[in-house]
Amino acid sequence: MSKAALLAAVIALIAAMPARADYQNRLIGNWLVSAEEDRFGDGGTFIALTGKDGVGLGVRCLRKVLSVGIVDMSPDPKPLDRGAKYSFSFRVDKSPVVETEGIAISERLIQVKTEKSLVKNIRDGKETAVKIVDPYGTSSVSIFKTTGAPKAFADLSKECPLD
Repeated sequence: MSKAALLAAVIALIAAMPARADYQNRLIGNWLVSAEEDRFGDGGTFIALTGKDGVGLGVRCLRKVLSVGIVDMSPDPKPLDRGAKYSFSFRVDKSPVVETEGIAISERLIQVKTEKSLVKNIRDGKETAVKIVDPYGTSSVSIFKTTGAPKAFADLSKECPLD
């Protein structure tokens, strides 16, 4: 087989391979990253999660829809009331504060109304502070180190472009 034919065969084989493979719990910087390709072309599930003191900050691309989730990762959590509304303030490094809201979608997860610009700031920043106000007016603040986000968000941002 000639070199040209061999090269053509290798290129064809590489082109036929999926662009990304499924993986679970890869540690990239301060992020735990998981990916599951969709088998029907509707977009897969891509999640980057970082945490501190029992609270997790997740950036997700679910079926080509970008979202942020706040997760209660404490060992003995008080279950969240599904459907309860929460207020959020996000501040990445010294950028302006972003106000938004979210809703509890499970006993441990609040889905936050998400703008692409917030996720871009998280990706490009070193630290993200999140102030959470529950339905009773009680607030808490969590500060997350977000180093490694550009690499951690690589597959996610292919499905949900940030730029």
